[in-house]
Amino acid sequence: MHKKRLIGKLAVTAALLSTALILAVPSGSSEPAGSNVRKGPPLAPVSAFEGVRDTDARSAALFGEIAKAAKHPRCMNCHTLTDRPFQGEDRRPHAPRVTRGYGDIGVAGMYCTTCHQAENYEGVPGHGAWLMAPQSMGWTGMSDREICEQWKDRDRNGDRSPQEILHHIEEEHLLGFAWTPPDHLEPAPGSRHELAALVKAWAETGAHCPTN
Repeated sequence: MHKKRLIGKLAVTAALLSTALILAVPSGSSEPAGSNVRKGPPLAPVSAFEGVRDTDARSAALFGEIAKAAKHPRCMNCHTLTDRPFQGEDRRPHAPRVTRGYGDIGVAGMYCTTCHQAENYEGVPGHGAWLMAPQSMGWTGMSDREICEQWKDRDRNGDRSPQEILHHIEEEHLLGFAWTPPDHLEPAPGSRHELAALVKAWAETGAHCPTN
């Protein structure tokens, strides 16, 4: 019995220490340190949608472009509706078999940061506060419209307004990894600045969603 209690206390301590390390990473720095920022497949600029006269239709079209990034493996591998992340361009189940655990940081003995260090290392993606997106923020298999609706649902998006979503995209430290992956992985579409510009325009035009 004493041994079981000791093991339980050690597991709780490890979880608290891991959470503390995550919270200690400053959120104001938008790119992981020591990584090379790269651009992925192109995103259409905001100016490409200026010809859409109807504001609602332009807003929905802007989100259709945003969804190209949201549905890319760099985002989808962590924004999953399952209890397990994915990896690679083919979005295969993560190996070893890890689960999100309490706080989305993994479980005792196999926390995300056990393998994912402060920086990319020998092909393993790295960041000082590696964790999965909350399950409520997953959009595996969703259409553009469904992802858009999830983004706008404050019960599922971390209680964020469209303007706060923009701030999240511009400033959230871990999100910057999407454009700084190991060399064998393709960066998310466009650049972080280009995606933020599209989200800003989407929010300013009413944050309307595509029909499909």
